[in-house]
Amino acid sequence: MEPTPSMTTLVQADKQMVEAIKDELRLIEEIVTKPSKPQLSPSSKQRWRATVRQIIFMEKAKEKVLQSHGAESIERLKNTTSLSLLCSLPQLNQLEPFELMALNQQVEYKEYRSNTIVCSGTIASDRVFIVRTGVLSVRTSNSAERLQYVSGDMLDANEMLTKEPTMTVLAHCTTECYHFPRSALNEYEHKLPTTPLSTNLYSVRYNDPESESFRKWAKETVNCLQYEATENINRMSPQAFLREILLTVSPELDLDHCIHCMAQSFIRLFQAKTVRFYLVNTSSTQFHTKFSNDEFQDLHTPTNFGIPGVVYTTNISFIATNAQFDTLTIDPLMYINCGSVMASPVVLASSQQIGGVWEIINSTDKVPYTRHEIQLLELAAQFTQPYLLQCGTVTRHLGSVSEVSNDLIIKPRIVRLCTKVIKITICAGLYHGDTLLVPLVTSPVIHGTLISSTIREFECLESLVFSCNVQSLPRGAHICISICGKNNQCLAQSKYFVFSFDHYFRLGTLYLALYPSLSLPVEYHECLLGEGHTHEEYVMVEMPTSSILLTYRSSNMTWVAPQSAYIPQPVLDAKQLGIIAAFKRNPLKTLTSEDRVFFWSYRANLLTTSAALMPFLLSVNWANRSDVTEAYKYLYLWSPPTALQALQLLSPKFADPFVRAYAVRCLDSLPDY
Repeated sequence: MEPTPSMTTLVQADKQMVEAIKDELRLIEEIVTKPSKPQLSPSSKQRWRATVRQIIFMEKAKEKVLQSHGAESIERLKNTTSLSLLCSLPQLNQLEPFELMALNQQVEYKEYRSNTIVCSGTIASDRVFIVRTGVLSVRTSNSAERLQYVSGDMLDANEMLTKEPTMTVLAHCTTECYHFPRSALNEYEHKLPTTPLSTNLYSVRYNDPESESFRKWAKETVNCLQYEATENINRMSPQAFLREILLTVSPELDLDHCIHCMAQSFIRLFQAKTVRFYLVNTSSTQFHTKFSNDEFQDLHTPTNFGIPGVVYTTNISFIATNAQFDTLTIDPLMYINCGSVMASPVVLASSQQIGGVWEIINSTDKVPYTRHEIQLLELAAQFTQPYLLQCGTVTRHLGSVSEVSNDLIIKPRIVRLCTKVIKITICAGLYHGDTLLVPLVTSPVIHGTLISSTIREFECLESLVFSCNVQSLPRGAHICISICGKNNQCLAQSKYFVFSFDHYFRLGTLYLALYPSLSLPVEYHECLLGEGHTHEEYVMVEMPTSSILLTYRSSNMTWVAPQSAYIPQPVLDAKQLGIIAAFKRNPLKTLTSEDRVFFWSYRANLLTTSAALMPFLLSVNWANRSDVTEAYKYLYLWSPPTALQALQLLSPKFADPFVRAYAVRCLDSLPDY
């Protein structure tokens, strides 16, 4: 199948990102398939984890599915019913369920061999075709170019013949199609899109403003990530496992939600009878059973007792069958009808001490767990690590940016660039999503020195001071460093998040790769280089220094969802109602300063209007911690968004991890149909 132009352009733009992700996935597979490897590094796979977390919902593009899952996807498509395809067609998304079922009564199935004429001016000219598997190729007499329709595409023969009478549609290979008479759609004309029916997902248009605004956003975001299929369908690959795990785990420090979501995933993926998570107390003397799907919730046991005690004492994972329990000091009531058990530690990054233990138990009628399952559990268990910071763990090596009142100062020391320009300036901007938080800061003119035939080195002696302090930085803030030449022309740029994916504030010296341009947030991590890197074009930046690690939230900080309470509801005037109506019609409407003031000031009045959630969040001053806390409170109280609105909250416009996690939860609560 030849890739579409849109797909080709996106893959070319993201080639380096995709290759890096593939390399990491291969590394994970190598580690997991080596039985001699005792356990995985707690700090590994951070970039892959965060990338999956933010973009997993955009993996549904059919080209990517076909590439990723190959024969398995083809087999699924062959079993796809006509009603399922009708329901999935964007051209028919306005039809009611009973209308789709009535249309389905007129659908017929047919298989075409390669090079068979499917329709032309004399053959099946009054039919509408839906491709189930294979490819339909459209030929015209006055053009050598062929338009192709693949799985899930709709083709209206009459519509295309009206535009080009000499058209012929051939089966490019063995192709399965559903078809029905065009007259069956006559009574639904008012519900069909304004664009031709013979279109694909890249060019379809909707009459519904909400669907159309989502289509524009999804078109920009889709196809950002590829997955590789496991060779053996009976053996789950690490990437497939983590994809399942991370579908619902939120990026913000919400321990209870993280544990609950991971436990539900473990129950499903490991076919577990019981899942428990033991949390080590601050004095490291007892386990607190933080989660258990049986009656042993909130149990307190010594850290040297039972299977969690074995893991805590040895600092390695544990796996055993029921027959091996005789040598262990355990409570037999906790392991009744247990077939096998495995447990894995969660190691704290700040102290390298065990902060918790996951325990997975299956029943006697299940196949005992093997080394493969325990290694997958080790890999997934480390995703709990950042969430343990809010548990009150005592450490002298951990602090919070909320205690740092100094201005944010960075110093770009050295720039190496392949350019003929001999003078540059360095421009730095602090952003939250696509919003500039403070004015840009620019260095004086810097003269370069030629150090090779193509590379010039520029040494900057000045620091760049942003007009904000460290404690006011939003969690999703990123810095864009642009290298500018004559007339402020951007020669290269680099971007990086101020906080790492483990919620730590970046400290010390950073080496950042320079690229012509960067657009997707998942590309920002590509800019971070190690000290021994081999990149020719880079910038060395000094971030603030600290004797302790700094997190976005302090270790004793907890968040409790506010309870619904009576909130005064003053009456809105006609102008204010008009502002709300405008955003209901077009959720992507640009906010004016007056709009921002309105949505923030009248937030209590808008709690029952789900369409107002996006403009409200865009009106928050994310550089003000009190405003951010207020926004979090209202996020819990707001009427849940629709599926399309929740997906739009994963747009780069909404950079705050708490908001993105809220969107993930809303999508997770939707049914699978």
